[in-house]
Amino acid sequence: MEFTFREGKREDFERWFAMECACFRRTPDWKENARHEWFTFFDRGAMLSLVIEGKDRGGKPQMCAFAAAVFVTDAFSKWLRAGGAPYNLVHATKPMADGSWPLIERSHLAEANTEPGLNLMVTHWTWAEPFLSPEAAHSVRSALEEQFFRVYQGYCLREILIEGFGTKFRERCEYAGLRCLSDFGEYYRTHPRPENPDHFPFLMGIMARESRLRDGCALVRSFLYTPPRFYFNEEERHVLCEARLRRSDREIAEGLCTSLSTIKYR
Repeated sequence: MEFTFREGKREDFERWFAMECACFRRTPDWKENARHEWFTFFDRGAMLSLVIEGKDRGGKPQMCAFAAAVFVTDAFSKWLRAGGAPYNLVHATKPMADGSWPLIERSHLAEANTEPGLNLMVTHWTWAEPFLSPEAAHSVRSALEEQFFRVYQGYCLREILIEGFGTKFRERCEYAGLRCLSDFGEYYRTHPRPENPDHFPFLMGIMARESRLRDGCALVRSFLYTPPRFYFNEEERHVLCEARLRRSDREIAEGLCTSLSTIKYR
């Protein structure tokens, strides 16, 4: 199967949700929560995302995988690492106790992209495993990891955080070198824990200074950072991002509804 890569869009929600439902059991109320989180992240300009598409039998693009992440403040990261509360996407969409906002908006990233680094929180990580052959599923998962973290190589990262569920997901995280930061035990002393063990949430994380990362995995390369020698405006950065996702000049021009010569100039 041949794949194409692009940045995610606000209007991708329904396609992503359909893929998510095919992989996991989701309830109507969960959809409303997911919609609120999705649109909050996009509308605040905080979400950076990746879509992997293949073509169905009719030649139409079919979403095979979606991944996204946001940059969060030091205060929110510290709260999560201290045990916080499960379902961090919910908490990232509303102010903290001191009134500060957890998300760093994209317009503020340039000034925050300095030492000691940014805190990257993965928010979405899904591939259409039920629709794919074992070989295709492996290819999609590998491409998702490779391309997703390539998007973030232009940032000075201090840590990567991801909340997960289930034994398989935890094993994959630990194999890559992440460690469990919290199982939210303090929270569940006063709140009911999910009945299904595969629904128990846990917070995984890794910091740039730690040496647990497996050699060769995409996480290692995501921490490699060289300060930029060139400074691009917003349009130029968009073209650069699209080019890094292997899109041709013509595809970028069509996506931005502009001329091919303009894209080449940028």
